[in-house]
Amino acid sequence: MQFVKQNQLQLFLFALICGSICLAGTVQAQGSIFGQVVNSDLSFPSNGQVSFFGFINNSDDEIRIESSVGAGYDSGNWYDDFQNFLGESDDLPYRYYFTNATNGQTQILAKLIPNNSFQQENIMLETANHPDPPEWITAVCVADSQKVFLSWQYQPNHTYHLYRRLTSAGGSFYRIDDPTGSLLNSGLTDSTYVDQAIDCNATFQYLLIAEDQAGQYSGH
Repeated sequence: MQFVKQNQLQLFLFALICGSICLAGTVQAQGSIFGQVVNSDLSFPSNGQVSFFGFINNSDDEIRIESSVGAGYDSGNWYDDFQNFLGESDDLPYRYYFTNATNGQTQILAKLIPNNSFQQENIMLETANHPDPPEWITAVCVADSQKVFLSWQYQPNHTYHLYRRLTSAGGSFYRIDDPTGSLLNSGLTDSTYVDQAIDCNATFQYLLIAEDQAGQYSGH
């Protein structure tokens, strides 16, 4: 397998990460994770094909995806920074789920948060059974009731984890169907959810992940 030289990739990612978190005298780059993503045929997925989500400490109360501030996917390279998680600490377990929406290939990266500044983890996607990402998601905010009514296409024998973030924040998503983030709670068993006490003058983004009976997650 051919990879970009590590020093070149580190410099590339350092420049991207520093655009959002390297402020003088504040947050350092410690805890950055990065690497390359390849399909099983060793080709690089195009931009827009790969999505990922990750969480730490065996809890999905907070998840980060490729569009979160300080994270991304570009031309075969993925990256994130553990310090963008609340409660980040060395030696906590972490998990990232990668999905190529075009060929359906996936991979799971599960390790412990290291104490080094830059951690390279290359991802080899492979064919595996997993749920399809949810479709036909709608959200309607009713100002008088301060509620958002969400719906999606329900698939039999699937449950759903639902997350939200302020659009202006651009960072992590937070689980709202179970704010504790318990992975033992497989989520919603319906195709609708009512999000309470929402200011319709603000703009929110919602994210939905399906879980099948085997405990496998879909892409978001």
